[in-house]
Amino acid sequence: MFGHVIRVGFGAETRILKRLTEGGSMTIKQLTQDLYIIRGLVNVYVLETADGLAVLDTGFPNSTPKILDGVRALGRQPSDVRHIVLTHAHPDHIGSAAALKRETGATLWAHPIDAPIIEAGTGFRHVEASPGLRNRILTHLLLGLVTARC
Repeated sequence: MFGHVIRVGFGAETRILKRLTEGGSMTIKQLTQDLYIIRGLVNVYVLETADGLAVLDTGFPNSTPKILDGVRALGRQPSDVRHIVLTHAHPDHIGSAAALKRETGATLWAHPIDAPIIEAGTGFRHVEASPGLRNRILTHLLLGLVTARC
């Protein structure tokens, strides 16, 4: 996609970078030579490319400070983020896209079907449950279409 080859390196080549922030400890972990993960309820990935950094998905709203702390832990600046790639329009993947774009000036990449959802900053692409009653019930519970009563 970015004309960059990722070389896989696990074990001794994997390192963890830590930086203390006002909110406590933030960790960004190197997965391969050029790929890092910022762990959270939803993981965010940072990829080093020939053109600068690419952030893959942006997590829930208000994740921008954590993402930028991860970028700084790599010894980079927010302006080094050149691309934001959104895999799909669910709130846990696009929640901080607008704020991160404002902070970095990065180009945002997403599927055209998701553009109206991303621009509105609300909602998500329609989801279909996998076949089966159990999956249909779980999908409705997770999407808040049904309230569970115990």
